[in-house]
Amino acid sequence: MRMLHAVYHKPALYDEILTIRTIINDIPKVKFTFMSHIFNEKGELINEGEVVLAFMNAATGKPCRIPEDFRMILEEKFGNN
Repeated sequence: MRMLHAVYHKPALYDEILTIRTIINDIPKVKFTFMSHIFNEKGELINEGEVVLAFMNAATGKPCRIPEDFRMILEEKFGNN
């Protein structure tokens, strides 16, 4: 994980059904940004956040480009941004 930012608006209650919406705005190159919104049963926004992940080369531990097969799957599902 490269970065995490969260804003808590309200607590979630035990046994409450939550709706989580996660958005990917761009097909990543090296960094992968997720925007998330969590809503309670009443449809109220209770949390929003952003997570930035980086693709890493397992052998070197250094950042690397997105694997081609994963990029193709994302483009097929979400379009080429």
